[in-house]
Amino acid sequence: MRSLRWGAIAIVVCVAPAWGQSFEGPNILSRGGRSLGRSGGRQVRFTGFAAVGVSYYDGLSLAKRSDQGGVPDESAYGGSASFGLSGSRADRRSTTSGGYSGSMVLFNSQSNYSGLNQQASINHARQLSRRWSMFTGVSAGSFATVLGLNRTPFSQSYFEQPVAAGTEVFDTRIYQFSGGAGLSYQKSARLTFSMSGGGSTQRFNSTALVGYQGFFSSGEVSYALSRRTGIGGVYTFGTSYFRRGYGESLFHTAGFTFQRRLSRIWSTGGSLGFYRAETDRLQQQAIDPLIAALTGQTTAVFAHHAVNYGRAISLGLGGTFRTSSVHIGYTGGLSPGNGIYLTSDSHNAGVQYNYTGFRRVGFSASADYTKFRPLLPGFEGQRNFEAYGGGAGISYRLFSVVHLAFNAAIRRSQFDSNSNFSRDRYYLGASLAFSPGELPLLPW
Repeated sequence: MRSLRWGAIAIVVCVAPAWGQSFEGPNILSRGGRSLGRSGGRQVRFTGFAAVGVSYYDGLSLAKRSDQGGVPDESAYGGSASFGLSGSRADRRSTTSGGYSGSMVLFNSQSNYSGLNQQASINHARQLSRRWSMFTGVSAGSFATVLGLNRTPFSQSYFEQPVAAGTEVFDTRIYQFSGGAGLSYQKSARLTFSMSGGGSTQRFNSTALVGYQGFFSSGEVSYALSRRTGIGGVYTFGTSYFRRGYGESLFHTAGFTFQRRLSRIWSTGGSLGFYRAETDRLQQQAIDPLIAALTGQTTAVFAHHAVNYGRAISLGLGGTFRTSSVHIGYTGGLSPGNGIYLTSDSHNAGVQYNYTGFRRVGFSASADYTKFRPLLPGFEGQRNFEAYGGGAGISYRLFSVVHLAFNAAIRRSQFDSNSNFSRDRYYLGASLAFSPGELPLLPW
């Protein structure tokens, strides 16, 4: 059920460390990713930033009907103050990493969209003994606009948000939280067993949108064929409950996992499997004309139970160079939806690129695509939701710790339905940033 954040997937397998070396984390193929506190191939122990700037948004949409009967489509200028902090620490028994970023945006004329966008995550893994290790991670975010996501390069958790904020339809406040914990048992230098569990939730300020809460448990076995190649199998059971009586979904996923380090720079990994989803809904249906003639009631609400099967796939390719990094990925499987479409079959693809090869200049860019196909009875294969877009940023070190940064983004959201609703959003921003890191600031 995890969705792709910036489209980046990197699945890592670690060999149990000797006691005199730094602990690199549990040997689990389906957990992990780019390590927090790394950028451009160099270890960053601690870094932070603060910035003030101006921005322009177009295509802002509240979750309500406008005076003309449609959905609002508004634009606004605003001022912003951003700040963030991230770092990592590793020793021979444990590793801890985390990050926080926030951005307060105040609009000149559209105060309904003003507010604080923020996100935070923290991971911790500890080797309890030569064979046992534990890992835990939490992430949380609150966003006032679809394009309000703070894209810091260090914010990633073992247990990510199931739905990316950029796939939402309306610019209404979203609250997200996810977290979990697990244990890993290393039977031998090659064979590892693990189990984990956790939960996630998403809420909206608007009562027109449907939030959810979900829980999961998972078991996995992984085997290192060599120092470069690992394979395994994973099974997950979970459930999602939708607020205000919109029903629930139970799901099972099972699949084969793999990882391959192609070279010192490139690595690939992913999983191939399937899911089984059971959904329970309350559905309004027309009743028999004879009954309608007797009672005067033309419709009634019925309980509906449906079972759906589908593929559960994740594929990723990542490269980390001395002065740049690139991550390309795809995931397909179950998603709890975006507040309008609930349990859905989803496709997510994307790419992210960072470059810090110049002494004063940093550059970063990303692009992604998401598609939801709802599993609600009566909607299968007919009314899909799509969102795609991208962004880029460039920064220039003026002197010492002071940077000048420019950002731009575009995103399109649309429904393949009778409404033919679509919305294009644009963002332009400029800021003066203070970052004491030894590398050029990555602005996107």
